[in-house]
Amino acid sequence: MNYKPWYAVSELVDNALASFLANRTRLAKKPYRQDYVTVKISFDRGAGEIEVWDDAGGIAGIDVPRAFRPAEPPPDTSGLAQFGIGMKSAACWYSNYFVVTSTALGESVRRTVTFDVPKIVDGHIEALPIGIAKALDEEHGTTLTMSQLNRPIPTGKTLGKVRQYLASIYRQYLRDGVLVLEVGEKGLAYEEPDILRARRWDDAEGSRTKLWRKNLEISLPSGKEVTGWAALRAKGSTSEAGLALLFRGKVVVGAGGPAGDVEGLFRPQQIFGAPNSFVSQRLVGELDVSAMDVAHSKDAILWDGEEEQFLDVLRQALDKGSKPLPRMALNYRATEKGPAVDEELSRAVEATLTAAGESGSDDPGPPENNDSPPAETKDTIGGKFRLPVSGSDIEISFSVVVGSGRIWVRVRDADGGHMIEVDRAHPFMQSFAHLPGQEVEPVLRLAAALGIAEIEARQAGVADPGTVRSRLNHLLQGPLAHTTMNEIEEAGK
Repeated sequence: MNYKPWYAVSELVDNALASFLANRTRLAKKPYRQDYVTVKISFDRGAGEIEVWDDAGGIAGIDVPRAFRPAEPPPDTSGLAQFGIGMKSAACWYSNYFVVTSTALGESVRRTVTFDVPKIVDGHIEALPIGIAKALDEEHGTTLTMSQLNRPIPTGKTLGKVRQYLASIYRQYLRDGVLVLEVGEKGLAYEEPDILRARRWDDAEGSRTKLWRKNLEISLPSGKEVTGWAALRAKGSTSEAGLALLFRGKVVVGAGGPAGDVEGLFRPQQIFGAPNSFVSQRLVGELDVSAMDVAHSKDAILWDGEEEQFLDVLRQALDKGSKPLPRMALNYRATEKGPAVDEELSRAVEATLTAAGESGSDDPGPPENNDSPPAETKDTIGGKFRLPVSGSDIEISFSVVVGSGRIWVRVRDADGGHMIEVDRAHPFMQSFAHLPGQEVEPVLRLAAALGIAEIEARQAGVADPGTVRSRLNHLLQGPLAHTTMNEIEEAGK
């Protein structure tokens, strides 16, 4: 099995959930009075052990032979436990030695089975002894302890990623209060994305705002139904946007968003376009695909030839009605104001100033041209730096403004020095360096370098030092200022 740590652990959580749901009615009654299952995943780095504990229904005596036999499906395959391989394969992937201890509801017997994988393989062992001990009448649940690990115990970022993935995978069960999940002594909760509330892009100023979320019902040619919802994030994110496909309440595809893992996202190009498109930064949603079949690894949907039809119908459903999500994502621009935006912009300007101040050169570069008059601007953020040019120490002001949006970079003389001005209302900035949600610093550094090169050329007496910048500003009034031609065409519809 080609597991990742979070998917391997999820096999064990699946078993606990399946056991709880199968015994839910009994657990709700006396003496248990239990309406949710708790799963605790703990790590003992000193002993080199991983333990997964649950208080579900346990493994009944009659089910023990089947439960420990590989690829032996349970009698009821309508839940998360379908194939009869999850616990065994996950435990073997993680370790060479594991012990399963379980007490079934109402049996007052604690059963223990020990798996020494190398010994079983080398000795061609086909049957294992079952240890039996007395248990309390109210005791129930299962504990699996893995040692002689094949994989390191997760720590640091990996542990954080395991937590984020598991919270995402089991978001529905966590929301519903059916599951309490603890990983490394920390309880997990799924953080819901903030949904955009704004007026439609083509409505007049002051129009009523809408919550950009819609329910979906999709019928496939086979008659199978896919239901769920889709929405636009209030704040764009290239690493967190995407759709999640749920099978019987569990996310099997697209769980990577909360972990910031692009590889774990479901963002088909037919729906999301290019990786840096506005749709790929904002569109989120959850779709119940339980009508389909799932791969035995539980990380892929078996579409049976209907995936293209599904994506085509989904694309149409997302774009129709009074809330056309893709078109809103393409046309909507959040107001670039607020403390968080100003803080990020100030940080980017400061970094650009520092880098620009270390960029002096006596090489004047190619001939360029003079500049047009300055624009009326507002919301200026900037600073100054000094730069040695042609033997003189000159002062240069660098600022980011909200201007007319016509000219990206201006360079002009100001107060005995020089000024470089970047207009963040320009379409190029809106497409590639829009806040919040995109990186602005690389674009500011490029603009600063362009301005410095022109100032150096002026100081060296080069004729028409602003020619390149003027032509660049002209070119960036057209298609180069947008992410893709596809988006330009869509935005015009």
